[in-house]
Amino acid sequence: MKKVEINLQKELEKILPQVLKKDLQYNEIICTTCNGLGLTTHSNIYGIQGDRDPEVIGKSFPYGHQSLGFCPDCFNGVQRTCVYCGKVVQKGYINKCDCDGYKKEEDDKRIVKWNETLSNAKEVNEKDVDTMLYCEELGKFYANVDEFLESEDNWMYDDDITRLWVAYAISLDIDASNVLENATQDLHEDCYDNLNIGELQSLLDVYVKKYKSSTATYYPDYKEYVVIDYNNK
Repeated sequence: MKKVEINLQKELEKILPQVLKKDLQYNEIICTTCNGLGLTTHSNIYGIQGDRDPEVIGKSFPYGHQSLGFCPDCFNGVQRTCVYCGKVVQKGYINKCDCDGYKKEEDDKRIVKWNETLSNAKEVNEKDVDTMLYCEELGKFYANVDEFLESEDNWMYDDDITRLWVAYAISLDIDASNVLENATQDLHEDCYDNLNIGELQSLLDVYVKKYKSSTATYYPDYKEYVVIDYNNK
C-alpha cells in the first residue's frame, strides 16, 4: 500500500485566484463552515476484503481517498440568515427559523391564505350534499351536521365552529393498461400488443365497483360549506 500526500495549498494556487469576491445581501453571511470557499474536505473510506496487512488487520475501513466537495452547509460559500433574529438558516430554505418573528410571519401567511379560501367558498344547503362533511378545527369527518352536533368532539368549542366543509371522495381505481404494462415488461416485445386491454378492464371495473364504498377516502375541497345551526342541537 502506497500512501500519497498532496500539497493542497500549492495545488490550489495553480487553479484558484488569490481572492474570491462575494456580493452579500443584507441577510447573507460568509459560511462559517467553509469560510466562504464553498468547498470542504470529504473522506471516502474503504477496506479491502482479505487484506492481510498487519498494520490494518482488525480495522473495518483503514484506507481513504480525500477530496474536495461542495460544502454541506451553504451555497457558494454563503449562508442566509433569519431576517428577524439573525440565526443561520438551514441550507435549502429561503427563510426558516424557530424564532417568534418567523413564527408570526408563518401565522400571518396562514391567516391570509385561509381568508382567501373563505372568500372563494360558497355556502350550500345540507340537503343538497350527498357526501361527508369535514370540520377543519377538529380535523374530523361527519356524515351530517346532526352527527357533529351530537358528538362530544365539539363541546369545548361551543359555537366557535361555524361551518363544516363539503368533502369529495376518491375510491379504488385500476387501469388495465398500467397493469398489463407492468406484467409484460419482462416478456417478449409483442406481448403487450397481443393482449385485449378492454377485456381485462371490464373485469377490473366489476372488481372496483364491488369495493368502491369500502375504499372511499374523503378529502375536504374547501369550495363549499354548510353552516352549523346550533339551535337544532
